[in-house]
Parts: sequence; structure tokens; C-alpha cells
Amino acid sequence: MCRSEDENPMKTAIPATQVGHATGMSLMKAVDRWSKMHSFTCDIITHAETVGEGDWRLPASGTRVLLFGLVSRTPRDPAGAQSPSAEFTIDTHYICPQRVYIEHGIYIVASQWTPASCHRRAELAADMRAKEEARDGKGERGPKFAGVMPVTTYLVGTGMVMEDPCCVYYPHGFEPGARVDMLTLFGLKLLVYLCLEVINMGFVLRPREAGDTSSTLPRIGTYVQRKKKWRWQPAEPERAWSEVAKVMQRKYFTFLSPSDIFTTYYKLWPYGMPGNSLPKDEMD
Repeated sequence: MCRSEDENPMKTAIPATQVGHATGMSLMKAVDRWSKMHSFTCDIITHAETVGEGDWRLPASGTRVLLFGLVSRTPRDPAGAQSPSAEFTIDTHYICPQRVYIEHGIYIVASQWTPASCHRRAELAADMRAKEEARDGKGERGPKFAGVMPVTTYLVGTGMVMEDPCCVYYPHGFEPGARVDMLTLFGLKLLVYLCLEVINMGFVLRPREAGDTSSTLPRIGTYVQRKKKWRWQPAEPERAWSEVAKVMQRKYFTFLSPSDIFTTYYKLWPYGMPGNSLPKDEMD
């Protein structure tokens, strides 16, 4: 459900200097970079939330938008200065139907329904369907394309909004209209919580290499500075995932391991999410 306090974040705009940036342009670049770093993890959340909602209508015109509301943790939290992947945390995320935007004028999602945005989604959907048809014609395996979910990332208390499309795929073997069992829904809810905690701890997830079945867990790491660039560096996996598991136990009272939780994801989407951008090895 959309929250009214976010209708017009410019009403209480936070100056860039208050969150460690000299200019608004610098802050916008930081939000955009953060979004690119966590793109894979946010795409997993998008898929899990779509299954949970149960609505697979994803026309290019966009009937709803998934929002991620960020807050800056610098300079009040020095840990946020260590890596741009840790500079912001997700304060809220929710699906906003178009009718709620129309009724309440939710300002931050307005750009998702411009003719240009709808056209971009239509082009992306057509391209993905053409690729799927070509793949199927060759007898190759892959996920079944469902449509494009509009995603908006915004910095709470400012007018900074990032707009991205997410290619959404049906779960493996799933038919539209079919009911999803409660155990799977519970597993997906835990998966969302886990992904949110991973992001808010500053870790960046990347998919395993094709054919790598050594683990159900994605690769985990962070971005470290190399000269004037930020480069993705793998973390020591056992230690990193152990930290995540402790947070999950403390906050959600689950003793399922991250590996157990991610088993749900790989069972539903064994072929990944082609067409969506992945965190780059190196960023400015």
C-alpha cells in the first residue's frame, strides 16, 4: 500500500550536504550507483513480491509499481562511508497500484506512466518475447517471460527518483492463475527479508556462473576502492553468510540457513532472470 507521507518528498527536502554530498548531482549519482550495485538482489525481491501478490498482469502501460524507499546512513553512520553499496539502506518497499497513484497523487511514481516510459517497457517486452521465441525454436531451456514490472527507487525526504524496468519471469512449471502453496509463500517471504538484510548490511549479491551447482547461494561481496574506481570484491562466503544468518535469527526468529532460504529461489527460477542488468565488476 502506498504511504501518504511520501506523496511529495520535496515538502521536507533534505539538503545534499546533510547526507555527505556537496551537490545534489553528486547525491543523485550515488543513488544511481547504489541501485546498479544492488540490481540483482532487488530483482529477486521483485520476483518474490510478484508471486506473493499473485497478480501476473504486467502490461507495458503498467498497472502498478514496486517502490524502494532509501534513507542515507552517512554521515551519522561511519560504516556507510566504507563502500557506496552501504551508503543507503532500504527503509520501505511496497507495491503501488496505478489506481492509488491516481486517487492520492503519489508524486514519486508519476514518471512511470509517461508515454515515454510505457513505450520503453513495450519495446523491452517485445524484445524479450522475441528472444524467448527464438530460444524455444532452438529447443533450448529457459524461463517463461511474464512481463515488465516498473520499479522506482527514491531517496526519502528528497525529490530524487530512479526509474528502472524489471523483466519478470513465471516460476518454473507455474501456470498463470494457479495457486501457490503456503510453504512456498512462506519461503519467499523469508527470501525477501533475507535480501533486504543483505542489502542493508552493505553486501552485494551476484549470480553464480552458469552451470555452477556447488551451492544454492549467490556470490556475496562488496565494492572496494581501487584508485578512482569501485571494484566488486568477493567476501569470505562462510563468514559473510554467517553474519546474515545471525541477523535473520535475531530479527525473524528463523533457524533456516541462508542456503535453505535460497533453495526456494533456485527451485522457482532455475534459469535466472535474463534481460535484467547485473552488478558490474567495476563502477565509477
